Amino acid sequence: MANLRAFKKELQVGLEIVFEECFIVRDLYPDKKEEAEALIEETIQLYQDARTKQKHVKDSKKSPKEEFNAIRTEYLDGIFSVLKKIEQLHEL
Repeated sequence: MANLRAFKKELQVGLEIVFEECFIVRDLYPDKKEEAEALIEETIQLYQDARTKQKHVKDSKKSPKEEFNAIRTEYLDGIFSVLKKIEQLHEL
């Protein structure tokens, strides 16, 4: 991770990708609106959790680089999980 600004930008991009996909599902499949909105809420929670952890990196016993990498990995795993759920909404 190059710096904190790049880390925050990466979190933001993941959020935007999921939002865009959920809006597409919501518009194409009006009957799946609630599921899409639930996935948006899940993604917002992932983002808020990652930002909260990012703010407490200084309190950690690990090095900042290790801590940011752990937060990034956990966040991206969550984003990929949400994207798989969105993909399932497209298939049904």
